Amino acid sequence: MECRAERILSSSLREEREIRICNKGKNLVLVLHPYGYGKVPFLVGNPKYPSFKKMESIDAVFVEPDASLPIRSGITNPPFEDMYMGSWYHDSEYVGKYASFIVEVARLFKERYEIKGRTAVIGGSMGGWGAINLTLKYPDIFSIGASADGPMIYGKSLLFLKEGTQELARIMGTTVEQVGEVYLDMARSLDIVYTGGKLLKSVSYINGKVLYDESLFEKIKLNFPLQVVETYRANIVENELILITNYYDTGIAISNSLMHNKMLQLHIPHHYQCYVGPKVASHIIGVANSMSKILELLGVRFR
Repeated sequence: MECRAERILSSSLREEREIRICNKGKNLVLVLHPYGYGKVPFLVGNPKYPSFKKMESIDAVFVEPDASLPIRSGITNPPFEDMYMGSWYHDSEYVGKYASFIVEVARLFKERYEIKGRTAVIGGSMGGWGAINLTLKYPDIFSIGASADGPMIYGKSLLFLKEGTQELARIMGTTVEQVGEVYLDMARSLDIVYTGGKLLKSVSYINGKVLYDESLFEKIKLNFPLQVVETYRANIVENELILITNYYDTGIAISNSLMHNKMLQLHIPHHYQCYVGPKVASHIIGVANSMSKILELLGVRFR
């Protein structure tokens, strides 16, 4: 399978970004990387990734853009020390138009490869959040949006992380120290993207209670896929939304169940699968396993 990387000058971000391309076909698949990836490949151009070889049998061009923020994370513990903050694939008034960037890339490669089939956007973890939101907002561009263990909400308990790190360490398959840094970094990036860094500055702890500016948290909440689906539900006519998650990726699985039930209430056709996967490193391995299942579905959809 032929894979390569190139840099394009993005009109949305007003800077150059690396794009990785694999395979050939009449369909197009945009791959959205999880938090911390971007400068390094996630699926496209990463032969070590478990489901890498599955792309070869799918009738599609796979494109993975670097949509990380140009801000190094505050994580010091290996193997996460070279990560960059995530953009959450959002058009932010503070740090750049990352949703528009993904749409720009989709249009560019549809034209370049003269794509006559369907265009899908798929992603793992943060990329799953982005894939669902982008399909809801741009149904004319993306006919399929698929999430591999992507969060559909982001709980306040994670945003204001003080407790629960033991459980999170089990889910991530890492240490308490590492998981504390990772989730604090993710909270900072959400804050930067959606409020310009104002929310966490408003946080105080008084008599064991967390106090913060509720109006700033609402700016983040409005962009939860669980909220976006309500706002843009009329957009989904012939599009397909796919949610696949590991049951033991506890918080993610709960958020996907909520999203599944919400789409049932809104009469939105979708594919939902919550399978029994690994208990240890249930998020990282869950993303890999769920991405493999998504690729299998695309292989069927693109026949």
